[in-house]
Amino acid sequence: MVPSHVAFIPDGNRRRARRDRITMAEAYLIGAAHGVHVVEWCRELGVRHWSIFGTSCENILKRPQEQVEALYCGILRFCEGVLQLPGVALHIFGNIAGTPDALPGKTEFLQLQQVSRTEGDFVVHVGLNYAG
Repeated sequence: MVPSHVAFIPDGNRRRARRDRITMAEAYLIGAAHGVHVVEWCRELGVRHWSIFGTSCENILKRPQEQVEALYCGILRFCEGVLQLPGVALHIFGNIAGTPDALPGKTEFLQLQQVSRTEGDFVVHVGLNYAG
């Protein structure tokens, strides 16, 4: 039986950067591309909702600015990749307005949040600056 909703908490991008001797930004972009492939795979299996918990409020406060910027660039790349998939709705949740103004992609995330949809055969839910 295929579950109707699958959730992911991404982890390991910083370890990958150290292991492969690449920048954190590169590791997050690679993770974003893998995430899009997992979305496609889950959709093919018949999953209807796919959630990813990108960043919590607490998570952002504990990380250096450079790391937060790399993380958000990766999440933005993931969202852009998801939007390229036919028939996939994107739903962004969380307090994006409460993130620092200098955060890369903040304007794009706010725009994506305004047009996000939760209806469709397959919905990808992305959590940004959310609280428990």
